[in-house]
Amino acid sequence: LNLPYKDNLFDVIVDYGCLHHIKKEDWRLYLNEALRVQKNNGFFYISVFSKNSLDTSERNWVIHQGHYDHYFTKKEITALFDKNFQILKIDEERLDMGKLMKKLNKDISHNVSGRKNTNLVYLYHVQMKRKK
Repeated sequence: LNLPYKDNLFDVIVDYGCLHHIKKEDWRLYLNEALRVQKNNGFFYISVFSKNSLDTSERNWVIHQGHYDHYFTKKEITALFDKNFQILKIDEERLDMGKLMKKLNKDISHNVSGRKNTNLVYLYHVQMKRKK
């Protein structure tokens, strides 16, 4: 939320798994810092948890083991970025974390209440171009 970079430094920003751990009240800070360090007409690529990972329609966030996860809807993504970015593409991926961790020989030991299947995560991959 306070990037140690000069203004207008980057042509491309990639966020693979950061935004969905930032509480909603800090999204504006996140976005302002990204805009500050990005050049005009730059590209922004994010991957965030999808609401489709959850088994509940009541809320789209969970806290487990002191860790915050937000599960985005396409509407939330559009509302957050549409003013400053042209959204080029939004894809959704189904990721089996259990299989991935097994390939990496690592244990996946966090059970997240509210998820449809604790090993499955749906991610939105969003490609954007900054508006002038």
